[in-house]
Amino acid sequence: MGARTDAQEILRTNAADSGALSLAIQACLADKQNALALQILKESTAKNSASPRMQLVAGEWLRQLGKTTDARAAFIAAKTLNPRFTDADLAWPRSMRKKAR
Repeated sequence: MGARTDAQEILRTNAADSGALSLAIQACLADKQNALALQILKESTAKNSASPRMQLVAGEWLRQLGKTTDARAAFIAAKTLNPRFTDADLAWPRSMRKKAR
């Protein structure tokens, strides 16, 4: 629980830290706390709703959590926030290829 607690503390002071967000989610998933992982993801994303990068990170994690409709919405939000954000263009097709394997 130490890594998750540390990551959540970082997120409290810097909600845009995608590394801390990923660490918190990974720690939750390792402990089979998927609902908590989703809660942390949604809270961080809401605090950074204007960040295309955070929307992309959220989309990737939502895809991994099996929330493909929400993941697609996050990728679209990233692209809407920044039409030149090519990572968002690539994320949805990439995520579908991973799912098909």
